[in-house]
Amino acid sequence: MTTLKTNPPAFAVVDDSPSTLLVWRMKSRDKATVFTFDDPARFWEHVHSDPTFLEALSCVVTDQHFAEGSASNGLEFAAALKAAGFNKPIFLSSNSDSHTLSPELKSCIDKVIPKEPLGFDDLRKLF
Repeated sequence: MTTLKTNPPAFAVVDDSPSTLLVWRMKSRDKATVFTFDDPARFWEHVHSDPTFLEALSCVVTDQHFAEGSASNGLEFAAALKAAGFNKPIFLSSNSDSHTLSPELKSCIDKVIPKEPLGFDDLRKLF
């Protein structure tokens, strides 16, 4: 079991694009610990292996669409995070406009952000 440090802050990014995950790690490496997962199932595997993981995260960024074969999309993943008691910001990384999301879906995410990865300082401004 891994014990997470709270300093620097930690956040998770779930996206099926290896290059997107790499850019997230590069842009935030000096300011935060970035945990990256290529599928929501991998994220949940990590949560089950380390029960302190969710509480140590400052936020979660999720892609909207995952590769074929994934058991969920970003909105379903965000809803599952909320159902698991995660009460910190959840950002949906998408080219969609948040105004096109239904009220039910808006209740699962805190903000839609552009697909372009942000550094942690820019992400923190959205909290």
